[in-house]
Amino acid sequence: YAVFANGGYHVLPYFISRIDESGGQPIYVATPPRACSDCWFRTGKDAPARTEGTAVTDLASRAIDPRIAFQVTSMMEDVVRRGTGTRAKRLGRSDIVGKTGTTNDVRDSWFCGFQADLVAVAWMGFDGFEKLGRGEEGGRAALSMWNEFMETALKDKPEASLDPPPGMVAVKGDFGREYVMEEFKDALQGPAPVAVASTGPKRGAKKAVRPKTSAPKAIDDLF
Repeated sequence: YAVFANGGYHVLPYFISRIDESGGQPIYVATPPRACSDCWFRTGKDAPARTEGTAVTDLASRAIDPRIAFQVTSMMEDVVRRGTGTRAKRLGRSDIVGKTGTTNDVRDSWFCGFQADLVAVAWMGFDGFEKLGRGEEGGRAALSMWNEFMETALKDKPEASLDPPPGMVAVKGDFGREYVMEEFKDALQGPAPVAVASTGPKRGAKKAVRPKTSAPKAIDDLF
């Protein structure tokens, strides 16, 4: 998820940044490095997003194509907008993306999500692998915890915008504008119309209709 948030560039991970005792007093606080990133997930108008865990002196290596990072991030946006992660809308932000998860018999529940500057994972389960109970899926149990954390962590942070990298083409899809890779642009309109042979009109027969091209159908075929 950190790679997606960082526009496809590798992010050096650190696992525990802070541990608090029950009274809220920190007993361990890590000091990870900070670095600016040239990723396309930007905060504000011009400022590039800053990503925790990326080395300051060396630019991160390219891990995946930025277009793939954009498409996966865009799909995870839909998880929050209209999928199993809609409870994240409670934060009132448009830059939240993520994915819910629930194992068989609802024994594990989690939500992995991120914003331009922060990736967080919330998990709920029992050490003894007991069932959590009916309705405690990732989109409810784990996501509720995730919301509590992110509401505080992202307080006063400006919303970021997800801008498509070079090499993407916008097309009209089932849910509005969608982006596909530029090399597929010749296939976006679907197959060419095919003329249907006829032996002549018959009484009561309906007039033949030429098939229409369909960009959404082509997208379904590609993905």
